[in-house]
Amino acid sequence: MEIFGGESGVTQISNCHRFRTGQVFDIVTGTHLTDEKEQKISLEYIMEHKPLVAVAGPSCTAQS
Repeated sequence: MEIFGGESGVTQISNCHRFRTGQVFDIVTGTHLTDEKEQKISLEYIMEHKPLVAVAGPSCTAQS
């Protein structure tokens, strides 16, 4: 899975190498992680699917 993954670069490369990938959580893919509801949805996804690896980058905000 990717958190703040932008346009899913890691997921796209992983798919080329036939790795199983998870969801991408980013504003580009329709997930606003600054919203409390969206944060809950992403945590529920993690609890349900138990990803082995989470690739994360900094958020694209002034604080990053």
